[in-house]
Parts: sequence; C-alpha cells; structure tokens
Amino acid sequence: MCESDRHSVDANEDVGIADATTLHWTLVLGGFFPLTIVGYALKFFPVTGARVPGANERGVAATITLLAVGAAVQGVGVGGQLGAVRTVGIGLSLAGALGYLYLVGGRFAN
Repeated sequence: MCESDRHSVDANEDVGIADATTLHWTLVLGGFFPLTIVGYALKFFPVTGARVPGANERGVAATITLLAVGAAVQGVGVGGQLGAVRTVGIGLSLAGALGYLYLVGGRFAN
C-alpha cells in the first residue's frame, strides 16, 4: 500500500465518524430532547383545556408526531447523506415545534 492510498482510507474513515457524530447529534438534539421536553410540559401543563382551535388530544398527538417523524426523517437524511430528505425532516420538526408553541401559548393566554 503506497502512502497516498493510506491517506485516502483514513479520510474515508474520518467521514464515517463525522457522519455518525452528526447522526447522534441529530437524534439527540432533534429527537430525544424536544420530545422529552414536550412530553413533560404537556404532562404538567395540559393544553386540552385551552380555548383555541386544535387544543385537544388530536392536536397534541399531531404535534408529537411531527416532532418524532421530523427527527426520524432527519436521521435518514444524515445517514444516507441525502440533503433534501434532511431538509424535509427539519421542516417537519419545525412544524411540530410551532404547533407546540401554539398549543402552549393558547393554554397560557386563557
């Protein structure tokens, strides 16, 4: 194995580690933490008593589903190195976060 071949193998290994780290950050920061925070917040501040449209069990389920599916799609995008798929996942997560903000904001507005 010549010197240039050795460097190309090492570079590929570094890319795999970087992808694994990015995937880990995506799943923890984009999936686990938001879902944990939303779960605890909805447990202690139930939004189903708010008088805004969508403040019911279906609205809560939709918000949580958007957050979870968004994190999963982001993970697929990172793992498969598919930028467009990752962007869709980010959009889904953002929609879930905005839905959560709407529900909690409606709860405290009343």
